[in-house]
Amino acid sequence: MAQWKCRLCGFAQYHQVTVLRADRTRYTTSFYACSGCTTMFLNPQTFNGWHPVTCDTADFPRIVTPLRRRGR
Repeated sequence: MAQWKCRLCGFAQYHQVTVLRADRTRYTTSFYACSGCTTMFLNPQTFNGWHPVTCDTADFPRIVTPLRRRGR
């Protein structure tokens, strides 16, 4: 993890996510998480705040939430 920084909180470390199963065995997932804010991501290189594409010049997609249905 040389030169990595979270795009959201700026923390400098991440870890691979493991899950504890019901039978008490651990399963290592394909996800990583920021050790500071715990945001999960798939690729540490592209989620890196120092990555040229993710620096301040990148346009992030809008977050769209569905509208609630009105009662009839």
